[in-house]
Amino acid sequence: MNKPETKISIVTVCFNSAITIADTIESVLNQDYQPHEYILVDGASTDKTVQIIKTYEDVFRERGISYLYISEPDKGIYDAMNKGIAMATGELIGIVNSDDWYEKDALNLISSRYEFTANRSNTVFYGIIRLWLDGKEYAIRRYHHNFISREVIQHPTCFVPKALYNKHGAFNAEFRVCGDFDLLNRFNSKHVEFCNIDHVLTNFRIGGATSSHAAIAKAEALKVKLDFGTIGKKEYEKEIFKMKLRAFIKKFARI
Repeated sequence: MNKPETKISIVTVCFNSAITIADTIESVLNQDYQPHEYILVDGASTDKTVQIIKTYEDVFRERGISYLYISEPDKGIYDAMNKGIAMATGELIGIVNSDDWYEKDALNLISSRYEFTANRSNTVFYGIIRLWLDGKEYAIRRYHHNFISREVIQHPTCFVPKALYNKHGAFNAEFRVCGDFDLLNRFNSKHVEFCNIDHVLTNFRIGGATSSHAAIAKAEALKVKLDFGTIGKKEYEKEIFKMKLRAFIKKFARI
């Protein structure tokens, strides 16, 4: 394992994730490039999530990786992420969901690019994400920041300097699904730079918050586009009306 030069903090937020949390933790533990610390923010789970988290304390400690966790109620996924960001002491922060996992070389690729980027404290680093559905590889999704005003770069593939969160703020916890879309558009509006790494960094199980709240996601995405000037007020109101009309028709079609 490489001796870490860039201090990378990894954050995982979880709630009743006993079925998948071990895969996520193992993917952080077995990185080619050792993270500085791993922070888990649990939302007061009622299953065995916290017990599973506790079983990894010794092995992380033996490898010299700071291993921190809290378990308490939160106000939603982005509130939990903000807690983890506030706790992080590394210079670069990655957030991986409790049902997703990193590729083994993810942190190595990120640290290498970070160390050779001149304006690294003002740069968001991101890569490719592999999607899984029902235990099978479903698709490979590439992003590019040139289209950030139209399409979100999903946060599990992003690594953000702590300095950027300190300067421009973390997630807006009022969002239920599109907090990452809002955050990256905010960064973009502040002339933050983006670095695209052409490798799969993260594996994403379809069925998380964004996947299971499609209508909420669409409405929130429209709000972000309105806030940052991608669409005008008339287009926003038109799209919201169309969404409400479709929901109304769908509701009464069942009667």
